[in-house]
Amino acid sequence: MYAKHPKLAREFEEKTPKDKKLPMKKAWDFLKESRQTELGEFHPDFPSSYGPVTMLSNQPINNYLNMWQRNPHLFGTKLNEDIAQPYEAFLHEGMKAKPVSEDSLEWDEMGLNSKKESNMNIKPFDLRGKEGNWFSPVSNYYDEYGDSPVSLRDYKFDYGNTRTVGVRMPLTESIGQFRDRGYDDEGPEAFIEGNIPPERLVMMPKTLTHAEGKSWPDGLGRRDN
Repeated sequence: MYAKHPKLAREFEEKTPKDKKLPMKKAWDFLKESRQTELGEFHPDFPSSYGPVTMLSNQPINNYLNMWQRNPHLFGTKLNEDIAQPYEAFLHEGMKAKPVSEDSLEWDEMGLNSKKESNMNIKPFDLRGKEGNWFSPVSNYYDEYGDSPVSLRDYKFDYGNTRTVGVRMPLTESIGQFRDRGYDDEGPEAFIEGNIPPERLVMMPKTLTHAEGKSWPDGLGRRDN
């Protein structure tokens, strides 16, 4: 009916209660809201037209955000529901850019003004007014026990309240700031601005924790870059 008599179909749909829509119509609505996915969105070793995974980000799962919403006193602040996005939503929504948290701003300013030798010559970030997400390079992930580099095939576990998301994007095409070392001996990190579409994201297997790791490729994280 939708193909042969669209006008009649629309009139019928308008008169039909929402909870009694035709099964075919429900399926069509679902398909219209869906998109064509690639295998590479579900595992880093699967093929993708967007190339290899270049960076990773730990993101909160839905249960963690729900716990924060119910118990703000445990976190010291209310959950900002306007920017809260759980890992489970990335497949359909992509990774939305978020304002830099006050904690991150304070941490960076404290490090910049620190007199500790380990904090000298750290590449400063300009974060105020920026929106994006934090990332580390794929090579930044190490075996917690053996301190040896881990391949994408070897990921086994993660923090309980987060999951790791990979991004298939040439680093030179991203808009962001990179440094090879963070304050207080943190490893390489980057703040990448803007939204990242779902087709470039990878739902990673549970990962190993990360240590200092390797520098960003092509000198992106050097202080003079």
